[in-house]
Amino acid sequence: MSSEHPLVGKTRRALQQLDKQIAVYRQDVIDRQERASRGEPVVQLIWDYPRDFIRNGGIIRPGRGVADVAVSTAARERALKLLDTLIRLLGKQRIQVRVEGKATVVARAGRVLGLQISEQAARSPIWPQYAPKGWAATGRLKVSVANSYGGFHLVKDTEEAQVEELLPSLVEKIDATLADAEQREINAEKTRATRAEKVAATKGVESERLRSEAEGQRTRAVDDAFLEDLYREAAAWREAVDIRAYVESVVISAGDGGADHAALTAWAEWARAVADGLNPVTRRLQQLGLDMALSARAVGMVRGLQVSKAVSRAPGPKAIKIKQVVEKVSLSQSTIYALIAKGNFPKPFDLMPGRVAWLEEDINAWLTAQTALRSP
Repeated sequence: MSSEHPLVGKTRRALQQLDKQIAVYRQDVIDRQERASRGEPVVQLIWDYPRDFIRNGGIIRPGRGVADVAVSTAARERALKLLDTLIRLLGKQRIQVRVEGKATVVARAGRVLGLQISEQAARSPIWPQYAPKGWAATGRLKVSVANSYGGFHLVKDTEEAQVEELLPSLVEKIDATLADAEQREINAEKTRATRAEKVAATKGVESERLRSEAEGQRTRAVDDAFLEDLYREAAAWREAVDIRAYVESVVISAGDGGADHAALTAWAEWARAVADGLNPVTRRLQQLGLDMALSARAVGMVRGLQVSKAVSRAPGPKAIKIKQVVEKVSLSQSTIYALIAKGNFPKPFDLMPGRVAWLEEDINAWLTAQTALRSP
């Protein structure tokens, strides 16, 4: 027996130990019956331990930790040899036989099938002592393989063949079942992977759509802001153009006599300065990083829309704060703002959020106009 598989040897020893326990139990039963027949007190057993391992027809099924071989003592040796042969045949197909708790399984690559070698029992009017009444072991063996993959394989002794002859075909079925289970798992994994790829692709498309939509919204917001600035600048430019056109029209209407009129000259210079202060072209060119020569040229082009005469290039505007305005005009802040409210003083512009300033040329033009109005 030294060449038999370790699991077979372990099962053999467990069954032999169980035989001893059953023998002790049976002798105890006989002794208890004899004491009872003599009228002696007999203590009732709370648990008939060995009877838990005895099945129909005296078939003995071992407990946990050993192979599931449920046969009578007469068929035990053959059943163990059958188990040993089956283990070796399965091993050639890289299929392992092992015990998991009370179950015996054949396994490969994590896929398992349940295995049992048992002896067939049949009803009989004669039965061994301590065996359930009406049943007797037949000596015919069977090997069953149950699985959760949709199949059940069974080979057993028949009049045509013994189970040993059918083991190769059983091994082929077990191998095919495990291979089929492996392929099904591979296919299932491929299906899961494909679904995951589709989900990822869908999420990617949706993510790209949301990103593109958000980018579009940001672009539209920027465009809207630029467009609003453009409309505001265009309106300011049109106002500046209209003022300058009006001023030039007044000057032209005065004719040659207006050239020597100090009040008209002062007013025209002041009005032109107001128009230039309103004109956003210069500030826009500065914001775009263009030099002042281009700014002056752009202003000249605007003026050229109304008059044909050339206009000299003027230096860039200078912004001054209220404190400098007060110093220039020698008026208090409250007086300045009161004049602005009445339309009698140049209005400030937003230098930056929360900060206002005046164009120095506007203040100079206003001073010039005030001087001219007070001249005799």
